[in-house]
Amino acid sequence: MKLWAHLWDRHRIQLGATVRDEFRGLRVSPNIYTTLAELDRFCTAVEQVIRKGAL
Repeated sequence: MKLWAHLWDRHRIQLGATVRDEFRGLRVSPNIYTTLAELDRFCTAVEQVIRKGAL
């Protein structure tokens, strides 16, 4: 998955890839130990991909 690879290669953000017969997607699993700064970093990276199509 291109988005998964981009987030890992450029930002070292780790996500879970889900591949099923019915669908493919990415799993984002923040938990109690995830800081607000880490969530902000993730959101900023995804927003950049949406705006710039940086894949």
